[in-house]
Amino acid sequence: MNIAVPLIVGIVILALIITALVLAWRRNLKPFWISAFSMELIGSGIMLSFISKYANLMTGVEGTSLEVAYGRAELVCLIFILLFLGLLLMSVVLAVGKHLIRKQEEPLQF
Repeated sequence: MNIAVPLIVGIVILALIITALVLAWRRNLKPFWISAFSMELIGSGIMLSFISKYANLMTGVEGTSLEVAYGRAELVCLIFILLFLGLLLMSVVLAVGKHLIRKQEEPLQF
């Protein structure tokens, strides 16, 4: 495996997450919020599995010139993990904010 695999997978998952967040905000449907949350967690898990695969490959190839390539791939996976976790925090804030905005717009019922 090379650095292109986690990069392509990460970009595809990132595009799906952003699409789900935009649809969730505009339409305010729970399935979009749930799909965004789950894709962020699944994306982080996939990138963690890539890191473990690269770490296993790196331990088997000690002292060769391939260490730099594996180090870069692990760094790319780590950046995507942090990005997905940041998006998870942002989507929680957006979901709570959208709920509060909707609650404020509804008239009080007595």
